[in-house]
Amino acid sequence: MKIESISITKLFGTFDYNIPLNKKDRITIIHGPNGYGKTVLLTLIHDLFNLNFLKLIDIPFLDMVINFHNGDHLKIINSLDQIIKENEKKELVIEYYPLKKPSVIYKATSPNKKGIVPKDEKENLPIEIKELLESININFIETQRTGDKKIIDKKQSMLNPAEISFHQPMMKFYANELARTINKKLAEYGALSQSLDRSYPARLFNKDARNGSTQESLKEQLKELEAKRNHLVDVGILDASLDMDFKELPQEIDENNLTALSVYVRDSQEKLKVFDELTEKIDLFVKIINDLFLFKKLSINKEKGFIFKTESGTDLPAKKLSSGEQHEIVLLYEMLFEVKPNTLILIDEPELSLHVIWQRKFLEDLQKITRLAGFDVLIATHSPQIINDRWDLTIELEGPAREE
Repeated sequence: MKIESISITKLFGTFDYNIPLNKKDRITIIHGPNGYGKTVLLTLIHDLFNLNFLKLIDIPFLDMVINFHNGDHLKIINSLDQIIKENEKKELVIEYYPLKKPSVIYKATSPNKKGIVPKDEKENLPIEIKELLESININFIETQRTGDKKIIDKKQSMLNPAEISFHQPMMKFYANELARTINKKLAEYGALSQSLDRSYPARLFNKDARNGSTQESLKEQLKELEAKRNHLVDVGILDASLDMDFKELPQEIDENNLTALSVYVRDSQEKLKVFDELTEKIDLFVKIINDLFLFKKLSINKEKGFIFKTESGTDLPAKKLSSGEQHEIVLLYEMLFEVKPNTLILIDEPELSLHVIWQRKFLEDLQKITRLAGFDVLIATHSPQIINDRWDLTIELEGPAREE
């Protein structure tokens, strides 16, 4: 299920907004003066779909409505009268209206004066509302993008179960994560290779082993395989190939060898397909970064993840990159590698630490990413340069008319 529009009334007791999400371009931009609640609105959406109801209670608004593409809608009611009275217990009401089905209502209560939250209150959440909220993937990319990432290391033993946490710079964390992702794909590639190799003899004598392949078609497919392997080496995923070299094939191939070659080609195509999605993302990630960065280049390595070099070829530690460069890498990495398809990404102030030229290129790069990764984006920004010439994607948050 996908969100179609979001509306809120009396945010901070003042603002009424209606935000239809752009279906065609999958990018919606909200803008307005400071204090109009852009960041708060993104936070409300994130907290709702992550079941952080007590955080919703603490933000003053009258109600918020989420409309879905199938006609369902969700209404969150937060009494302003209760919110204004700070020492009183507050209540949040969530009403779910499935199309042509009975409505479902849930009430969340704030902590009492002693700060005690009603025990196991979320366990009373109706299954219909819980499944709806958990079915919508929301990813919030906040303004603090280049700080430290908290790592939870769970160490369990029969005598001493323990949970150890430590912090790691975000750039280092994502570099390590990319290296792990590459190696996971390599393990998948290795397992598939072993499986296909074991069944190769049986498939070789199958009556349909040739599958209509001709010498010309096989030679063309082998060229494509060679190019694909070389690209995977250049990208940093595969080592230089140790496979058989078919660059110098004889002009004529007998029937037996043609059958063996046909099975080999199909196997190789299936093995290398394991890397297709990851390679597309790496290609786009590296291209965008290297088109933006001056006097340095990013490459990918299966041991280190990110490698940066100066124009002269000297290694450059990631921590030596500028604030804007680190912001750009983290932002792009999260969108390309961290987000599931059909997620709604909330991005708060993507312009932070970015040069004006980079801001103007941001939407162009974002559109390439959304086409590849298949998600929707809701952006909050102050920057006309981020919007550039795409005012058709924008919704201006306006306050109530002032009396003269």
